[in-house]
Amino acid sequence: VRNRVNTYRLQGDNTKAEEYYMTAVSLLRQHHGPRTDHKDIAYSLYMLGNFYDNIKQYYDAHDNLMEALSMYQRIYGTDNPHQHVAQLLCDIGVHYFRISDFHTAVDYSHRSLDMFKKIYGEDGCDRGMGTVLHNLGVSYDKLKMYKLAIKYSSQALEMCKKLYGEDSNHTSTAKTLSNLGEHYAHITDYDKALEHFNKSLDMYREVHGEDGCDEDM
Repeated sequence: VRNRVNTYRLQGDNTKAEEYYMTAVSLLRQHHGPRTDHKDIAYSLYMLGNFYDNIKQYYDAHDNLMEALSMYQRIYGTDNPHQHVAQLLCDIGVHYFRISDFHTAVDYSHRSLDMFKKIYGEDGCDRGMGTVLHNLGVSYDKLKMYKLAIKYSSQALEMCKKLYGEDSNHTSTAKTLSNLGEHYAHITDYDKALEHFNKSLDMYREVHGEDGCDEDM
């Protein structure tokens, strides 16, 4: 089912993709029982919610993401950290960011970050943690809380260096440098803004070439 969904999504056939996502949920509920909480059902609801979010059907996205979260919490407990729950909390934060509810986006992002830290430690190294730090930076920027935006985007930058190497060129690092440039521009620290924008542009050129094509360049 998942392979077919990915094929339909690549083809832009969202109707077929939705049909197969819903089939996956239905088959799993038939197999495990309609009232049974199971991690595979929760994961399929999670994927269906993300699918709806990506095609901007936000009400359906919300319902499925929250149902997945409730099921995961019944399975693992509300206080027990788990990778899937941490990532789901992160994606719920993204959902609220997309509908411009930035305060709620920040709340779910912090819940996700706290859980990732319980799993990997305060100084842990994980892409999911990096994503959450990035999301907090851009969310606080939208709320015009620029010092907090700089704080979390700076932490996201350090995570990128841990993940991809201190001196390596990576699009995630370039994007984070660009975000920091925007934060500094908002507080009229134009010297630091230009410094970060230039570092970002240089890195994008290293990745894509001098004449490369990337919307963030």
